[in-house]
Amino acid sequence: MSKKLYKTIRIATWTIGSLALLIFWLWFDYLRPTSGQIDATKSYGFNPMIWSRGAGDYSMANPRQTMYLSVLKNHLAAGMPAIEVERLLGQPDAHQAKAYYYLLSYDLNDSEYQYLAIQFDNQQKVLMYYRYTSTSALK
Repeated sequence: MSKKLYKTIRIATWTIGSLALLIFWLWFDYLRPTSGQIDATKSYGFNPMIWSRGAGDYSMANPRQTMYLSVLKNHLAAGMPAIEVERLLGQPDAHQAKAYYYLLSYDLNDSEYQYLAIQFDNQQKVLMYYRYTSTSALK
């Protein structure tokens, strides 16, 4: 191999490598979406498969928080049996005798857990549902 061809290949290799590092740096510092970029005020349609992936996701990027409004407006109703709620939303992340709690997000800075709380009456029918904030994880 001639010296000129070797030098050209070396320069091309260094150029491509440098360009790749620049793209990598730009992506991770400026272009990559972060958890703070999720617009929790925006509501996306409810998708049970994506909802189930949010179980135990203690991040601000939990997909459940973007579906929260859709669940409230279009899928939950007072008088709905608890078995239907479980069929729709899956097993709750925490529960009590007359309440289910589904984790929506956890804010590490404020140590706040956000839950979708669903309360039931004595016949195990939905009485009310709302967003619940707690400073400790519910069990």
